[in-house]
Amino acid sequence: MIAQIQKLIINPKEYWSDRVAEPGDIKSLLIPRVAILIAVPAVAQFLGILFGFIRFGAAAAVGALVAMVLLYALQIGIWIGFGYIIDGLAGSFGAQKDISQSMKLATGALIPTWLGAVLNLTTVSALGIVGTLAGLGYGAYVLYLGLPIMNGTPQDKAVTYTVAAIAILFVLSMVGALVVGCPMTCMLTASLVRGPSL
Repeated sequence: MIAQIQKLIINPKEYWSDRVAEPGDIKSLLIPRVAILIAVPAVAQFLGILFGFIRFGAAAAVGALVAMVLLYALQIGIWIGFGYIIDGLAGSFGAQKDISQSMKLATGALIPTWLGAVLNLTTVSALGIVGTLAGLGYGAYVLYLGLPIMNGTPQDKAVTYTVAAIAILFVLSMVGALVVGCPMTCMLTASLVRGPSL
């Protein structure tokens, strides 16, 4: 898996060429590769919250744990949703609809975003946002390179296809962040109101 990630970062075209014939169903992609990679932003956020609010004790730890579980579930939902978005847009851009190839495209495009979220380990929330956005930007480039290889997108339509897919992904992610953010904020606020543990 590490070799594949290195290839994705260093030589995305070769990464896509290697992925064309591999299985692309959700189960094959999820276990173990995606299941592990999706844990990166969830665990990073958990530790970032825990370090930032550690003096508030058990309530902050519970809030961080709830946030981690919700974020993990959210990331799985976004990944699957993004695969279906890519597949749903295929016909509009002269590409071949194939959910297996679309799920592989979603996986490759989201890996940089998941890895960029490791900056959520810091207590500076802006760094986490920068890491995620940088990952999203590189993920868009990876998707652009992969579309013609994986589902036969005409080269002249690959840019608009990429922009459309990433724009929908961004909106989906913002909605998901609100869903995850509400319970997390409530629990952390409760820990602040109670004050630090003695």
